[in-house]
Amino acid sequence: MSQMTIAQPIDLAQEELAEILEYEPDTGLLRWRPRPDEMFERKGFAASWNSRFAGRIAGNVFKKPSGHSYVQIGIGYRHLRAHRVIWLLVYGSIDDSMVIDHVNGVGTDNRLKNLRLVSSGDNSKNRSVSKRSRSGVAGVYWNSTEQKWHARIQVNGVRKSIGQYHSLEAAKAARAAHQLAQNYHPLHGLSREARAGSN
Repeated sequence: MSQMTIAQPIDLAQEELAEILEYEPDTGLLRWRPRPDEMFERKGFAASWNSRFAGRIAGNVFKKPSGHSYVQIGIGYRHLRAHRVIWLLVYGSIDDSMVIDHVNGVGTDNRLKNLRLVSSGDNSKNRSVSKRSRSGVAGVYWNSTEQKWHARIQVNGVRKSIGQYHSLEAAKAARAAHQLAQNYHPLHGLSREARAGSN
């Protein structure tokens, strides 16, 4: 790919992306389109590139230290998140102050119905419960000092206590009511496995 002369992805328009990539909304896959000689510095490179890449799935899975995985794609000597490339390809523009949320929490699932453009605040309202959670519910913790379940929630970036409860069920119910009032996503707080099978 070092022979390519196309512009950096950040500068590519929707039409330019459509010339090099084909997107499958139902599978979430990006595929390389065949390229003409004009896209390369030397004549004849197109035939070699096309024989190796045209029609093949574009991008590779990149796993972050946090454990979250995404598909990244190399265009113009840069690695970009595939979901951002897809958003540009489908909608033509993207507000850099916004983030793309994978609705079911699976960062490698780039089906169009699984992507939504949201603020970072709304993105934080659609997260999986931690595997280390004793309660199995986001925002509900065991308070060993008080011997009660403690429920809390984040509102506008500030963590607030909901209260302490003798039963886990009561703490769960309180947290669920506050999530609803604060417009959390319905999948927020579910396990990754439950979220992955949701859509």
